[in-house]
Formats: sequence, structure tokens, C-alpha cells
Amino acid sequence: MSEQTKTKEPRLIVGVMVLMISNIIVKLIGVLFKIPLHNLLGDAGMGYFNAAYSVFTTLYLVSTSGLPTAISMIVSRSRILGRKKQVNKIFSTALLIFVVVGTLGSCLMFFGSSVIAEMMGSPGAAQSINDSAYASSCRNIKFCKRLFPGPSEYDSDSSVGNH
Repeated sequence: MSEQTKTKEPRLIVGVMVLMISNIIVKLIGVLFKIPLHNLLGDAGMGYFNAAYSVFTTLYLVSTSGLPTAISMIVSRSRILGRKKQVNKIFSTALLIFVVVGTLGSCLMFFGSSVIAEMMGSPGAAQSINDSAYASSCRNIKFCKRLFPGPSEYDSDSSVGNH
């Protein structure tokens, strides 16, 4: 077994443990959140909430299913190699992809809310799905701004290429 493999294994195990523990914490918070929400909304309100939440989480998974991680890895590799133009190109392309995917998902939820609610067998959930579209578009914008603070930050990084 090579020295490099030995050093990667503990980091992988620690990473898996951190993800597992954080997932458990998120699920516990979800349970603590849904009990009072059910008491507040009642059965019909929770039905609408769950219908909208199902659509939202499906579109959320499509937009975050590994693309941000892959982009982060590519940007990191390019920064280490001192390729500022490539970092800017990745930034522009990824931002366009995220905007298009987010806009399509939000439009699908907004304009197709009645059809989606009918297909789910809950026509009353159309307004909840419609409202989720607005939240989804705000989340997409925030996500892009957090993931890509802008190429100017890369240009001002004096450590790039000085290794």
C-alpha cells in the first residue's frame, strides 16, 4: 500500500463520519420542525406542505446533485495551476448553468403548479407549489453568489502561481 493511499483513507473515513453525523442532525431538526408545524397547519395544511416540499426537494436534488462539488474541484485545480483565465471561464459557464437550471425549475414550479398538483392528486396544493417557486428562485440566486463570489477574488489572490 502506498504512502499516499494510507494518508487518504483516514481523511475519507473522517469525511464519511462527518457527513453521516450531519445527516442525522438534519433529520432530527426536521422532526423537531414538523411536529409544531403540523400542530399549526393541521392535516390539510400539512398535505399541501408535503406536496410542495416533494416537488421542491426533487428539483433541488437535480440542481445540486454533484455539480457544485465537481465545479469546486475543477476551480481548485485551476487555481493551484495558476490558470486565472480558466477559472474565470469556469465561473462564467457554471453561473450560466446554475441560472438556467434554477430558472427552468422555478418556472416549472410557478407555471406548472396546477398541473403538478393535479398529477399528485392534491389540486389544493397548487398555491403551495407556486409559492415554493419564489423561494426556489431566491435560493438559487443565493447559492450562486455563495458558491461563486466572483472572479475578482481569484485575481487578487497573490498565492496563486507562487508555489
